[in-house]
Amino acid sequence: MDAGFSARLFDFEEFADSGTRIVREHGALPGVVGRLGGQRGRFRMEGRAAYHAGGVTYDGQTQGGRPLTSRTDERILDLGVRAGYRPLGAPFELMPYVAIGYLLWERDIRGTGNVRGLQERYGWSSLAAGADATLYRKGRVSVGLDARVLRTQGPESRVTFGQPYDAVTLALGNEWGGRLGIPVRMPLKNGLSLSIAPWAEAWSLGRSPNQTLTSGGVPVGTVFQPRSESWSLGIDITIGKTR
Repeated sequence: MDAGFSARLFDFEEFADSGTRIVREHGALPGVVGRLGGQRGRFRMEGRAAYHAGGVTYDGQTQGGRPLTSRTDERILDLGVRAGYRPLGAPFELMPYVAIGYLLWERDIRGTGNVRGLQERYGWSSLAAGADATLYRKGRVSVGLDARVLRTQGPESRVTFGQPYDAVTLALGNEWGGRLGIPVRMPLKNGLSLSIAPWAEAWSLGRSPNQTLTSGGVPVGTVFQPRSESWSLGIDITIGKTR
């Protein structure tokens, strides 16, 4: 098992139907990460869990179009399992794989002035296909490349407005995403190794259909979740047993 520190430089944008950007959230989120894997012959199974949390800058606008700056408290839990097969050994060490994942993401947008805050909770599964390869090896030091493309499955957003409006769950559109990592592993003492893995990640979520907004169960209007895009740059620094 590998475990250690992770950091995510997060950038999120929402777009109106016209394509105009209406919201941007950006900032650094510290976190933790862990990996657990096993290998039998040329087959390898590996699980990964990462959690990031922190406050970021919110740049948006009111319903009337007035610019609004605030802060958003973010929490992102990212879980995944992948299964791969190495058809080639050294020096190529190429491993195609398939993966499934689940992401839980909470946004707590703080109110400011006379503008109320709100809470949003997203969740979705994903299916991915990719490949892990060793690009360079010298002794027990290696540099790899891990690339995948993914498709979100059944994303939803639970929006809590606070009084007098009722919370609402919105079904979002499935979209594409991807992840690219460059892990560097080097030996330490006592059978341990250090992994330093910079990575980049992106995902998109489609616009939800319009849905009735209620207050005490009585319809008062409609609400929808805009189309959104997210980008992250990050780094995982972990220590584990030498493979």
